[in-house]
Amino acid sequence: MKSIWIEITQYCNRRCAYCFSADKLTANKKEITLADFDTLLDYCEKEGISEVHLMGGEPTTHSGFQVLLKKLRARGFCYVLLTNGMFDTRLIDEFALDSGSHIFVNLNHPDTFDNREQWELVNRNIKELSERKIDVGLGYNIYEEQPDYGFFIEAIKKYNIEIARWDLARPSTNFKNRHFCIHDFFRMIPVFAGFIKECMKAGVGFNFDCPMPTCMWLNSEFNFVNGGICFSTRAFCGPEMLIEPDLRIATCPAAGLIFEDIYLTDFALVSQAQRFVNYYAEQLRSSKWVLKECEDCVHRVLRECQGGCLGHKRGNEIKRIDKKDLEKFLSGPIDTNNFAIGKISAEGIKRANEKYRIEIARGNKTVYNYYSLARASEAAEKYDAAIEYYRAALEADPGHMPSKHRLDLSYQLKAVKENPNNVAAWNRLKTVLHTIIYPPEMVKEELHRYVMKYK
Repeated sequence: MKSIWIEITQYCNRRCAYCFSADKLTANKKEITLADFDTLLDYCEKEGISEVHLMGGEPTTHSGFQVLLKKLRARGFCYVLLTNGMFDTRLIDEFALDSGSHIFVNLNHPDTFDNREQWELVNRNIKELSERKIDVGLGYNIYEEQPDYGFFIEAIKKYNIEIARWDLARPSTNFKNRHFCIHDFFRMIPVFAGFIKECMKAGVGFNFDCPMPTCMWLNSEFNFVNGGICFSTRAFCGPEMLIEPDLRIATCPAAGLIFEDIYLTDFALVSQAQRFVNYYAEQLRSSKWVLKECEDCVHRVLRECQGGCLGHKRGNEIKRIDKKDLEKFLSGPIDTNNFAIGKISAEGIKRANEKYRIEIARGNKTVYNYYSLARASEAAEKYDAAIEYYRAALEADPGHMPSKHRLDLSYQLKAVKENPNNVAAWNRLKTVLHTIIYPPEMVKEELHRYVMKYK
């Protein structure tokens, strides 16, 4: 683990309609104590965790916010601050002392603010952060079917922003916020494809917070996104463990996992607590899917996709995990063999292959079916077949970037399989992997997998 997420307060000075943490926001200032913050940093130091994500609520409303920053600085931590930007501009003097840290301002439409002064304060803060060369990015949440995001693109250009985070609104634990269901996501493809295009025109890189189904990214609307199509980074989530102000463990509110009276201090290490969270998240991820199409989907079988947000997968269910569950977890190894997609299986790949063959035989000769059949063939190391089907996908849509990239990959995989000593082929394979995998550090891991398989 390289970082940890901390809700330093559950108070917020705004009430955003889409906020998926809305269920836990409090009118009173429930916030982490300085002693508990020190305890948390002690845990981080045990495992070399060097980056702390400061969340809320609105983290800058913490009564000792500047003291927390000083503690981080004194102990050599950097931080990522997730803020709505409505803070005292004088805080920027404090931020300027932390060169390794990053600030993300979630920027909402000007009409959502209570008054003009609030909007001007946020813009003034973004402007000063940018002018003082403090590492600042902007975040945007789409929660309307026809969003007016022109103000966001304008801010990117005006303040020379280089990175933007965005997402479609996800459900809160109790579904009381404004959010999209999984079927809405597909209807919104033209909207967020248009948004990404505008971000790219404005010269910013874009990240999104939470997973989208792989089949969405395979839509031809995204042909303009050249590269970075390692779908497991776009269609899977941790989810990250959160530490609440009283050191209770939690996770993404959308997942509907409630850890009752279970604290970070119940564990020896942060990573152990994260594994505990992952254990329950994996059960939800593996055992359910929202869309019928997810059954035997090759991307699901290959663990490149979890079938959408965990908030969509759980339906209206909320799972409560208590001390008895913790005792069971801590008492010994947990059997995960009953998870439906816990491991990639040859049988699963075979079923996926058959699924797309049947669809194509029925006349559904779509880019998606050809691409998915090619992906199943590639996973089975049948590279000639994969090449044939990627070509068929490109005949259906010559601009389909995922098929272009994976066709190149299949050629190189075929070459290194046939001649493991072909240095030129290995170099070309590495180049192709850099084209299609994001983040770049995953290339080394993927290349190592092929080296172990073919050398």
